[in-house]
Amino acid sequence: MTEAQIRDYRDEDFDFVVEAHNTTNYNHAKNSDAFSPPTTSLVLEWIQKAQRQSKSKFYAPFSQHFYKIIVMERHSKPVAYMCLWIRKRGPFSTPFKKQSRFVFINDIFVSPEYRQQGLASQLIGEATSLAQKENFSQVLATVHNWNTKSIALFKKLHFDSQFGEDDWKLYSLSKFD
Repeated sequence: MTEAQIRDYRDEDFDFVVEAHNTTNYNHAKNSDAFSPPTTSLVLEWIQKAQRQSKSKFYAPFSQHFYKIIVMERHSKPVAYMCLWIRKRGPFSTPFKKQSRFVFINDIFVSPEYRQQGLASQLIGEATSLAQKENFSQVLATVHNWNTKSIALFKKLHFDSQFGEDDWKLYSLSKFD
């Protein structure tokens, strides 16, 4: 089996990311009606912000937060992606705790034919490495309660459940090994 390569988002990944996000929305709609999932326009916003911020020498270092989209590929074909929201500085209150520096896993997707091969774990490891490298306090993610495989994965990776609603829970990792 060929190793998967992790890299930053490129323009040619656009169709894959949008299709993957729409697949995620379909699965969400099928399993829950308590929450309105992000729309394709939100994915477009993530992509545009990530592109604009990565091209600017001045924007990302001084902004309070930015987006980063990471793509995983095999045989030069995208097979997974993760969108991160990175909070670098400034006051930020959440319902669970005041934090000013963290990485939030906004979206993660692995193509069905590549699941159960450790790719999501590798992507989450990238988020954790980024948090460690930047000396951030936490990696956060929300997971829908019906998504039992993702819940099991975050627990396996030592994320703790913080709080939740009827439809989802927040998971956090604050000790990096």
